[in-house]
Amino acid sequence: IPAAGYGYAPAIGKDGRLYEFANWQLSIYDPETGISSPISGGPTYRNWAAPVTGNDGKIYLLGGTDSRFNGFANVDIYDPATKTWTTGANAPSPRSNMGAVLGKDGRIYLIGGDNPSAVPTAEVDAYDPSTNTWTEVASLVGPREFLTTSTASDGRIFVFGGRDSKFQQDINVEAYDPVSKSWSVAGTLPSKPEYPKAFSY
Repeated sequence: IPAAGYGYAPAIGKDGRLYEFANWQLSIYDPETGISSPISGGPTYRNWAAPVTGNDGKIYLLGGTDSRFNGFANVDIYDPATKTWTTGANAPSPRSNMGAVLGKDGRIYLIGGDNPSAVPTAEVDAYDPSTNTWTEVASLVGPREFLTTSTASDGRIFVFGGRDSKFQQDINVEAYDPVSKSWSVAGTLPSKPEYPKAFSY
């Protein structure tokens, strides 16, 4: 990465490169060359945001906080093909430290995180890039911050790790079933990861 920082949020692009967002640093890491290069023209400061690569190859940067930890509801969209930024419709509420993942239905799910009062929430919303609209989705079984998410081949969305409403590490694995449109506890983790990361590659 170009410089030290914290609150990094990575996304793997359709081109195989790693898109990294934190603080005032926006960069692209190329694993073939081992070189990171800056991305220009984007948000001036963003921490604890959630980037997701859409089916269209664009990188959707959701939520996060500014340098004073004020929450964002912003959706900033980076197009690697044109190297330009645009904006999408704001999320229903400002959030940070949340999970975000691309569903099999092409929508981007914004899951849990902290509300503007820095309190963990169970809120889940889905963004449709094709219509630039948000839809409320069933809430998590329990509030969770600093979680990570992944979509399984059967379309279910899994949530791992993070902290609950009492700021204790959460070992429950929750799963969202897009058919029943509901969350359930699918199992437990063998350890208590507080700041986990999961990738589907």
